[in-house]
Amino acid sequence: MKSIKRVVAVVVLLFMFTIMATACGSNAIVGSWEHTDPVFGSFTLVFERGGTGYAAEEGWPNDYFTWETSGDQLTMTYDDDGEEDTVTFSINGDTLTLESDLGPLEFTRQ
Repeated sequence: MKSIKRVVAVVVLLFMFTIMATACGSNAIVGSWEHTDPVFGSFTLVFERGGTGYAAEEGWPNDYFTWETSGDQLTMTYDDDGEEDTVTFSINGDTLTLESDLGPLEFTRQ
């Protein structure tokens, strides 16, 4: 009887670990990220749970979008014109890197 309880406990723990690992991985981008450019100043990307977000820059209205990730691809679809951008992204600690046509853009988690 003890061995059945142990097996059940291990299965439950593995199931819980799998759920937590999946949730954390898919939400790693959720949060506020700031990019600072010496010429153009700074702007912030905010990725909210549920796949919505916005870009904020001082002096400009927020640019709202929906987002989704698939592997290392981030797709953002802008609410105002429906334009869709897909970029390669990576997260290393508190640094989000977006690969753009102009080269990599680095953002710091806020």
